[in-house]
Amino acid sequence: MADILCITEGNTKMGTIPSISFPATPQGGCPPNAPCRKKCYARKAYARRAQVAYKRNLEAYEKGEYWSRLSGWMQWKTPRFFRFNVSGDVLSEKYVAEMIEFCREHGGVKFLVFSKRYELFADIHPLDLPENLSVVLSAWPGWATPREVGAGHYPVAWIETDPRAPEGAIPCQGHCDTCGVCWGLARRGIDVVLPLH
Repeated sequence: MADILCITEGNTKMGTIPSISFPATPQGGCPPNAPCRKKCYARKAYARRAQVAYKRNLEAYEKGEYWSRLSGWMQWKTPRFFRFNVSGDVLSEKYVAEMIEFCREHGGVKFLVFSKRYELFADIHPLDLPENLSVVLSAWPGWATPREVGAGHYPVAWIETDPRAPEGAIPCQGHCDTCGVCWGLARRGIDVVLPLH
């Protein structure tokens, strides 16, 4: 069934903004040492209801069908905003390069991805990305920050309990479809603070 991708057409936080995800596991791109594993909202959801769907997305990627299927969906639905990896993370350098190319090909859509795979973005400056792709690196209390591991040029999503969050960071309003600020953090040079969810 890899010919059908599971694209979520919104949720409580994101409103009507569609997204695509992978399993919240190391196979789905999550760093194996990720400190958020025990409190991961996506893992809980994945265990309950999304196992087959998110796994199907990963299988489509492994079979080389993912980007063409997603492209077909984009042409059919033509969303204004889209988010990668609400669950899971970017898979590899190859995936990052393909994602960048995909965003270039779909210039009318604004894309967003959060990632804890800092190493995959350390050599790419956010201003060298397509204008319609926003990458936000996710921090976690007690874990090395992107700035400490050489990816300091990206905006960071901090958890509200993390004392390292900078004073000027914007607090998440919890309604992506009416806010949209995360799609432009890099160009504004600011971070965001998220509630633990």
